[in-house]
Amino acid sequence: MEKTKILIVGAGMSGLSACLKLIETGNTDFKLIEASDRIGGRINTISFDKSYIEMGAQWIHGTKKNPIFELSKSLNLLDDKKIVEGSVHYASQDGTQLNEDFVEKIFDKIENIFDNLEDLIENELEDDCEENIGSLLDDAFIKILKRLKTNENINIEVLKSIYKSRCNEEKVDTACEDLRRLSALGWNEYEYFDGEQYTRLKYGYLKLLEYFFAQIPAKNVLFNHLVTNIDWSESPLKISCINQSNKDKIELACDFVINTCSIGYLKNYHYKLFSPNLPLEKIKAIENLGFGLVNKLFVCFDKPLFNKNYEGLKILWRDDIEFNLDCDKKWNMEENKFYRSLDNFEVLPNLPSVLVCFVVGKDAQFIENLDEDCLLDVVSELLNKCFFKLNLPKPKKIIRSKWSQDKYALGSYTYVKIGSSIRDVKELQKPLNNSIFFCGEATNYKYMGTVHGAYITGRDAANKIIRMIKK
Repeated sequence: MEKTKILIVGAGMSGLSACLKLIETGNTDFKLIEASDRIGGRINTISFDKSYIEMGAQWIHGTKKNPIFELSKSLNLLDDKKIVEGSVHYASQDGTQLNEDFVEKIFDKIENIFDNLEDLIENELEDDCEENIGSLLDDAFIKILKRLKTNENINIEVLKSIYKSRCNEEKVDTACEDLRRLSALGWNEYEYFDGEQYTRLKYGYLKLLEYFFAQIPAKNVLFNHLVTNIDWSESPLKISCINQSNKDKIELACDFVINTCSIGYLKNYHYKLFSPNLPLEKIKAIENLGFGLVNKLFVCFDKPLFNKNYEGLKILWRDDIEFNLDCDKKWNMEENKFYRSLDNFEVLPNLPSVLVCFVVGKDAQFIENLDEDCLLDVVSELLNKCFFKLNLPKPKKIIRSKWSQDKYALGSYTYVKIGSSIRDVKELQKPLNNSIFFCGEATNYKYMGTVHGAYITGRDAANKIIRMIKK
C-alpha cells in the first residue's frame, strides 16, 4: 500500500490552492487525486473562435484585497480593456420595445430594495428566524407598486416584469431558483470585496489554473482516479480509489485528507465515501444546505449583432401576455415553456458575435437534454419575435453547459436555504478527528459560490495541516 502524508481529493480551485500552500511551506509529501481528466472542477474554460468561453466560473468578483484578483494581476492575466457601459434593447414578449431610460429608472428603484434589505435583516430579524429573501423582496416591491399605481402613465404589468427580471438576476447569483427558499439570514452573511465586481481575465481562468498546476510535481498527481472510500476508523487513514482508465483498484494510506468535493457530490455519495459514516451533525449540514444548478447558453452568430454601444437584449416577461412559439408543436413543447426563463442575453466582451444567457434550476436541467436543433429553433424564434424590429439573423450554433450531468459536480454552487443556517456551513468545515479537512466554496459562508471562496478555503485547510505537522 502506497503511503503519502496528505491526500487532496479534487483538482478544482480549492484543491490546487491547497497544493500550492503545501509546496510554499516545503510540504511536498502529498498526492492530488482527480476523478476527471482535467483540472478546474467547476471552472472550465474552452477555446472558441480564437478566444474562449467559460462554461463555469466567469468573473473575478471584487478587486480590493481579493486574492484571486491580486494574483491574476501579478501574473498579467487581467483583461485591462476598458468596457464602457452600453445600451440594452428592452422588449416585452409581444415585441413591444420599452424605453431604456424608463426601464433603468425602475431597475434603480428595485435595486434600492435589495440595498435596504441588508439593514432590515440585520436590525429587525431575530437570529433564529426562518424568513426568506423572496417574501421580503415581494413585500418591499408591493409598497413601490402602491405608490406608483396613482400614475396613470405607468403600466403595472411592465413594472412587475422589470421586478421579475431583477429577481432572476438574484437567482443566478445565488443558484436558487425560488427566492422563497433562500434564507434571509444566510443571504445577509455574504460579503463582497470592494471594487469592480465583474473583472475578466484575458485568457479565461484556465491560465491561472495552469499557473497553479505547473508548480505541482507530476509524480504528485493522479488523473482519472476516483476516490471511492475514505476509511477514517483508525490512523493512518486508508483511501480506496479506482483507476477509471483500466478499472484497477488502488489503496493508499495517509495521515491527512483534504476533501474538496462539491455539496452536490456529497449529498449523493457521502454515505459511500466515508467509513464509518460521517457524524450526524455533518450529514445534517450537507443535507440542509442548498445546492443549485446554473447553466449558460452561448448563442453564436456569424458576426457581431451590435456596434460597441450595445450590451445585449433583455426580455421583460409579462404575466398578462399570452405567448407561444411556432416551433412549440414541432418540438412537442406545448407543456413545457422553458423559454420563459430566457430573459437576459449579454454580449461577451471577448466574443462580440456571442450572446450568453444564464438559466437556473429545473429549466436549466431541462435544457441540458434538448436536441441542439430544437434549442436553435427556440432561441432564434424567441429573439426574432421579441425583437422583430432588429431583424436578427439565425444563430449558427448554441453551446451550453450541463452542470447537472457533470458526475463529479452534480450542480453549480451552494446557498443557505430555508431550514439551514451558517451553523451548517461551519459544521461542514469542521475537521474530522483532525485528519479529514473539508474545503471548497460551500465551506465559507462569506464567499459562497465564488472562486476566491474556494481558493481561500483550500489554503486554510492546508494551513491547518501544516500547523499540526509542526506540532
